[in-house]
Amino acid sequence: MKKVIMIVVILMLMTGSTMAFVMKTQPLGWNGWAWGTPLKDVLGWLSYGGALEIPQKSYSGEIAIPQLTDPEAKLYIRQGEPKDYFSKNKPPITWGEIYYIFKEERLQAVLLVGRDAEPAVRADTYYGLNALNYWGENGEKIKGPLREGSLRRYEYIFGEGEITSYIRMLYPLGIMTDHHYVIVGTSSAVNEWINKIRATIPAPSK
Repeated sequence: MKKVIMIVVILMLMTGSTMAFVMKTQPLGWNGWAWGTPLKDVLGWLSYGGALEIPQKSYSGEIAIPQLTDPEAKLYIRQGEPKDYFSKNKPPITWGEIYYIFKEERLQAVLLVGRDAEPAVRADTYYGLNALNYWGENGEKIKGPLREGSLRRYEYIFGEGEITSYIRMLYPLGIMTDHHYVIVGTSSAVNEWINKIRATIPAPSK
């Protein structure tokens, strides 16, 4: 298969600027289903899970951070779905849940929810994030949007490619209940969501 040549895309918005890492690996679908698969062709494998809305409310009933919502994007749970992605040649890890995202009745992306950081960090690495570009040798944050919520910090990491793009979100839902959300899917759909998130990030203070 031809190598896809990609460049880092920097979008400058009135609300600030955020750089995305280059997608090293760009899947053409997920678990045997290609992006663009019609919902009607696979509906028998799926259970409906609602519209795309991240994150869910915290246990206190309050949301300290902006949500990513798209009423036109529908979530489905695939029956019998494995939950140990990114475990090849490594100890198994388990995602809390995996959702298939359909928009305009076609598969556009998947959403993986982790109850701790390890699954998300493995996904970051698999898709091409160089961790030292985001965290320094002493663990300090040096790049990527980071905001302080009323509970604890929350952050976003973006990856962009010509075929597939990537979002990773850390949302603090309460003490010891951080959730890590990873979205992988078609660049057309995921880049739209990236831009929605970017629009909530204020410009760096001077």
